[in-house]
Amino acid sequence: MAAWPTWLDPRRLRQGPARIIVPAIFSAGLVAFLLGVADLKTLRIAIVLPGLAIAEMVGLTAVFLVAKGMVWYWLVRKAGITASPMAIFFAYLGGETTKVLPGGIYFQNYLLGKFSGHRAEKGVATSLVMVGMEAAVCMGLVLGFGIAGWTWLRPALLGVSGAWVVILLVLWRSGLVGQLEAWSRGRHPLLCQVLRELELLYEGLRSVWHPVLWIELLGLTAVYLLAHCLELWVVSRGSPANFPLALVESIPIAAISILLPLMLPVPVQLGFAELSGAGALAATGMPYAKAISLMFALRLWGTGLIFVLALPAMAFMRGEWRLAMGPWPEQTGSGRADLPPCDGSSTAEAEPRLPR
Repeated sequence: MAAWPTWLDPRRLRQGPARIIVPAIFSAGLVAFLLGVADLKTLRIAIVLPGLAIAEMVGLTAVFLVAKGMVWYWLVRKAGITASPMAIFFAYLGGETTKVLPGGIYFQNYLLGKFSGHRAEKGVATSLVMVGMEAAVCMGLVLGFGIAGWTWLRPALLGVSGAWVVILLVLWRSGLVGQLEAWSRGRHPLLCQVLRELELLYEGLRSVWHPVLWIELLGLTAVYLLAHCLELWVVSRGSPANFPLALVESIPIAAISILLPLMLPVPVQLGFAELSGAGALAATGMPYAKAISLMFALRLWGTGLIFVLALPAMAFMRGEWRLAMGPWPEQTGSGRADLPPCDGSSTAEAEPRLPR
């Protein structure tokens, strides 16, 4: 019997690469399915925007990048990560250009660790705090505006969010997270990984726990998320495909397309954001094929403009490029890099961790 190819060996796939391969396969399959359902003729028309709409999209994308970059910068500083402002923003822009990939949002933590010498956990804690703030703001937008046709959404979100807040507070105050993480190690690897990320989230929250700072950061988070929500309205209004979408409808629909992927246990956006957004659009009466076309048009314009604005800025950061391509510095600071793997294997069998 022929041996397994090395890259298909189950003993290897159950380790780190599977965390990227499995979400990538699900994401690619979902995108293929959605494109099969979409009206491709409408999609081709939808991506053609007039000059005024393109200028508005460029301005909104710039607001998005600047406001989100400010949040990232202050969280990194409060976490005690020592890196130059240029290095912090280079890592941020690197994460924004790769966020459509499975786990791509954490690429900025890889770069930040390489620039600062701190363990990657500090950067991950910062990213998790940003994810938590985005989820809170998106939930507020969805609850405030509502989605026509989804009358069940408000009570469902209130119930789920309320239950999560109670559970997280109990786990945080009781110290049960560490005990449950040790118990789940080798028994329930996914639960173990989730609990470790919760510990990182708590660590990040403690580092930025100041009421005035939280008000400022939540305000900036609302600014860049509203900019993204307005992008959906600009595409729908400016496209010659004639998408009947009002401004007050576009805000909660764009917010739910951000919120639902954030609630998934896998770090992937592509496909899942389009699915949730198209479902909300269909609930307002838009044909499903047309709704998918609009969400993919938003993805193409939003992601494309981030590349257009971010890559030229990164091109001028030559020192940061050299550091990114160079060897790893000596790592400093506390971290959990030496914890046993969640799958119960020995440290020698575990996936290689970031070089020290």
